[in-house]
Amino acid sequence: GDHLVDHLDDRGGGRGWGGDDHDRGVDDDDDDDVDLDHRARDDDDHGGTVIRRTATLAVAALLAACSSGDGSTLGRAEDAMAELEAGTMSLELGATAADVADPVGFRVDGSYSFAGEGDLPVFDFTYTELLAGEESVATITSDGDTVTVVVDGESHELSADDASALRLGDDEGFADLGIASWVENAKEDRRGDDTGVTGGGDAADLLSDIARIAAQVNGAGEIGPLDGDAAGRLARLVRSSEIEVVVGEDDLPRSVDAVLDFGAEVPDELTDALGPYAAAQLRLRVTLERSR
Repeated sequence: GDHLVDHLDDRGGGRGWGGDDHDRGVDDDDDDDVDLDHRARDDDDHGGTVIRRTATLAVAALLAACSSGDGSTLGRAEDAMAELEAGTMSLELGATAADVADPVGFRVDGSYSFAGEGDLPVFDFTYTELLAGEESVATITSDGDTVTVVVDGESHELSADDASALRLGDDEGFADLGIASWVENAKEDRRGDDTGVTGGGDAADLLSDIARIAAQVNGAGEIGPLDGDAAGRLARLVRSSEIEVVVGEDDLPRSVDAVLDFGAEVPDELTDALGPYAAAQLRLRVTLERSR
C-alpha cells in the first residue's frame, strides 16, 4: 500500500492517492497533478460540469455492445449481453492494493430500456466516482426524449449535442465487454440453475477492454486505447489474475468478477496506460439482471 501511495504521489496521477494534507491543494509548477481537493474545486468552480460530462460518457460507454459469435458458454453470455433490450445493472472499476481499503475508480448502477419510442434509450443511472474513501455522485436519467443530470441537488438538462452520444443505433445493448476471450483454462460448474465459469485471466485482452472503457469514461485525454503490443507488455507484468462469471439459464451473465494483480509495485507503463486508474490491483465487477 505504501509503495502504491508513494508511486502515485511521485507521478501525481492518483485521484485520492494524493500526498500529505499539507501538500494537497497547493499550486505548484506541475499542472498535471490531480488530487481530491483539485477535483472538488473543479466541480465547485464549474457547477458540476466535470462529473456531469463523465456520467454521460459512462452511460454512453455501457449502452453499446457487440456480439461475439462464439458458441461457448461465455460466448453465448456475451451475445446475451449485447442483445439485452432492458435490464438492471452495476459496473464498477476499482484500482487499489491488498492493504488499501478504499479504491479509486467509478461505479455505474441503475436500469435501462431500448424499448421506448424516443430517439434515446430510457434509463435511470447513478454514477459514482470513487475517490479513495470519498465519493462524487451524479444521477443521469432519460425519458427517451431528454436527458437530465443531477449533481448536488442541481438539475441540468443536456443539450441535444451533449445527448447525441446516447442516441439509439445499431449496436445498442449492455457494455461491449469481451468476456468470451477473458478467461483462460476455464472450468465450469453447475450452481443450481446457473453455471459458474472460473479461470485465470487473459490479461492482455482484459486490460485492453478496461483501458477502452476507462478512456471512454474519463473523456479528458488522460487514457488512450491499448494496442496489442502495449497490452501484451503489460500482461507480462501481471503477477496473478482471476475471473469468475456466473451465467444464468437464459445465457445472461448474472455477475462478472475479474481481478488483475501486479504485485507490490505499480509498473510505470500501467500508469502511462491507465492514468488515474492505475494501481497494484485492478478489479472489474459487473452484475446484470433482465427486466421482467
